[in-house]
Amino acid sequence: MTALTIVLVFGGYTTGILIITVSEMFIATLGVIPLSMSMIAAWYLSHEAAHQLVLRGKRLNNAVGESLSLINGGFYFPFKDYRTDHLRHHAENVDLLGVDMNVLLGDKRSLFRRIALRLEYFYIPICHDLIRLDAVVDAVRGNGKARLRIVLSFAFDVVFIALLAVVSWFSLIPYLLARCAKIHCVRFVDAFQHSYPQLSPLSRHAASGVAFEQANTFSFPVARKFKFLNWLILNFGYHNAHHAAPACPWYHLPELNRILFEHDAAQDALREKWNVMGTVSVVELALAYHRGRVRRITEGSAGEPISNGKDFSIAHFGGAFTDNLLG
Repeated sequence: MTALTIVLVFGGYTTGILIITVSEMFIATLGVIPLSMSMIAAWYLSHEAAHQLVLRGKRLNNAVGESLSLINGGFYFPFKDYRTDHLRHHAENVDLLGVDMNVLLGDKRSLFRRIALRLEYFYIPICHDLIRLDAVVDAVRGNGKARLRIVLSFAFDVVFIALLAVVSWFSLIPYLLARCAKIHCVRFVDAFQHSYPQLSPLSRHAASGVAFEQANTFSFPVARKFKFLNWLILNFGYHNAHHAAPACPWYHLPELNRILFEHDAAQDALREKWNVMGTVSVVELALAYHRGRVRRITEGSAGEPISNGKDFSIAHFGGAFTDNLLG
């Protein structure tokens, strides 16, 4: 199953690139579909590699993760760093922040900050690139292997965009649309997965325990009736099941979810939360994502999804901003 997914991801990406470079604008625009879908799948497949679930052996999984980063845009940083921070996310029950957006965007009255947030208001994910550009600037000022990798990655990005423009200037439009779709999909899915504390990677935090982990983790599958649609994000919406058993491969998560929240008598409280969450539609989640699209960038908190210790409400769950998270 996973080997087939790898083939589909790289095949879909290659097909998408070929389609967007054709001369017919209408046909080129259709390339957004395979391109964005392969970028999204590559992101979640790299998450599987971080848990050593793609191939046998740490080296092979790291190699797959590094290869997938060429598609999902994570090649600025070593895959092993992503893996380390993501495993900390599981072990310490925290979301690790790589960048303080209030520092990066500057004073609240600055023109730079106002322009950036206005672009985000219109769904142009400029903050995603500002974080990356900040890493490039820091790398140029620094030294060593990190500097070389980031500078080369930036050069690769520039050359790749330039080649697309040379082949067909119009190809930049579907490519950027696909990239925006991928960023917003990952943002949307990740926004409502947790209400964890958000801390600097330099800090240390003791694990809060399984009860805290499950109480502050939320499952929102893409679809409950047409379950095959969950494959678009490799079942990442079954997030409670993933945190209950991080070594469970993505294609077994729906079944694990069923066992955990429908048949385990010890999970009554969590099952009650799941039932309430099950009444939240994708439309309600999309509206919550829309309302908080600017606010969550600078707030540094996902909000309070649980009131009175048990009642779940999407109204108070603004969601986390995940562009600066490694997992």
